[in-house]
Amino acid sequence: MDFLTPERRAEIRVIAEKQQKTYRQMLVANKNKTFAIHAIRTLHGQIDALVATVERRGDVRFDCKPGCSYCCHFRIEVVAPEVFILARRLSTLPMERLEILTERLRDHVDKAQGVRRENFSLSCPLLEDGRCSAYEDRPSICRKYLSLDVEECKKPGVSAPEDGEVVLKSSALISGTREAYAKTKMPLHVHELGQALLIALTDPSCEQRWYDGEVVFPVIPEAEMPAAS
Repeated sequence: MDFLTPERRAEIRVIAEKQQKTYRQMLVANKNKTFAIHAIRTLHGQIDALVATVERRGDVRFDCKPGCSYCCHFRIEVVAPEVFILARRLSTLPMERLEILTERLRDHVDKAQGVRRENFSLSCPLLEDGRCSAYEDRPSICRKYLSLDVEECKKPGVSAPEDGEVVLKSSALISGTREAYAKTKMPLHVHELGQALLIALTDPSCEQRWYDGEVVFPVIPEAEMPAAS
């Protein structure tokens, strides 16, 4: 954030600090696993509201439309509560559909393990016929990543141009949320969606183990934790 004015940096810092305080109060006041998981929906709602506010400015036009899925081939980075929300929803699918999804996830995991962001080029396993099959429960990274020019999205290896206000303020909200969870002994490490989702769908113990403070999903290669000595 070195390119920002001191006033702008202070504004972003206030957003993160307020978010951390608010989220920490919520988590301390509601000490149960289900609340800790679904509390992440507050962040999702905040990002959606931020995007709507920016759109109303009139000088911004997001190029994202139904059926556009260029960004769904980047690495989708998630935190544990987002994975559990998706897993809870997907586990209600008819058995045949769930088995198909599970096999698709296994194939995805074989290709995604250890791949860094700059080398990642796999379809999101939740993408079906060019559309997100779990759109209502999509993670924060999908909610905040909105392109101003779809033509740029079509170019291999090129990140879409984004609105600065959405990028900065949503990042501050996410940072404050992660700090709050960490302070309540539930660190929000960053995971690749497909690998984490397969574990969540096939290991019923992982929710409780996460709530107890364990890191239950592989962290992204750029943030791998050192082995215990």
